[in-house]
Amino acid sequence: MPDTKKEPHRTSEAPAPTVMHGRGSELHTERFGSPEGGRSPRLPPEARESDDDLRLPTVRRLENERALAEGGMGVVTVAKDRSIGREVAVKTLHRHLSAEAPVRRLFLREAQVMGLLEHPHIVPVYDVGEREDGRVCLLMKLIDGRTLSSMVRALPKGPIDTGTLYVLLEVVTKVCDALSYAHDHGVLHLDVKAANVMVGEYGEVYLTDWGIARFDAPRAPSNGHAASIAPPASEASPGVVIGTLAYLSPEQARGERATLDARADVFLVGAMLYEILARRAPYP
Repeated sequence: MPDTKKEPHRTSEAPAPTVMHGRGSELHTERFGSPEGGRSPRLPPEARESDDDLRLPTVRRLENERALAEGGMGVVTVAKDRSIGREVAVKTLHRHLSAEAPVRRLFLREAQVMGLLEHPHIVPVYDVGEREDGRVCLLMKLIDGRTLSSMVRALPKGPIDTGTLYVLLEVVTKVCDALSYAHDHGVLHLDVKAANVMVGEYGEVYLTDWGIARFDAPRAPSNGHAASIAPPASEASPGVVIGTLAYLSPEQARGERATLDARADVFLVGAMLYEILARRAPYP
């Protein structure tokens, strides 16, 4: 007779990861996540770390904070997370702007956009939170280096030598890699310029300042992550010009934010190349 035994039902879900610990015949297994029928049991006090800092929000674990830079939106400081001994960059919204809900939303949106874009040439975001005085802040990787703009200003007068030009073009190429990744995820930067490119001490390149980034609807990713980040009200307002005037693409200058696509960022890369060669912005 044919074998009529049915195969056991298989689920498409992958099993939870298993941790094995112990030795010999005393091996124990522990699955991540809550056990069936309830929450994971709380560890006894003697098994927990005594460092109270671990139970504090990251913002409240910072110490030895010092100023790094200041702009129209906020101030950037350097601080040390005392729990892990790592220095981080802290971008804090100005006090008078923190009271304005639209500005706070725009600031938090930058953190969400940067969190969505995990790429070697995009600054990693560690945390976002609120200081004790209510100001919103963003914790990011601290980049030990200088801007591409400062590198260009430091060039000697006259033609750029071939070796230096290759170094500068390699930086621009890495910026293009970051933009290509962002565009594939439906994100437009819209403020690409030499001042927003950081070059680390060991050649690392980061495209920074995603504060006015928007989503290119026709190419937005289908995983729903981009759709969950609400656009600011200014994007729906026709005629609003947002960006750096000395570098704007024609579409940005006309306030056509609703119809912008990746070509606007391509124009801005061209404007950055112009600045490298001419030592000045395209529209001073």
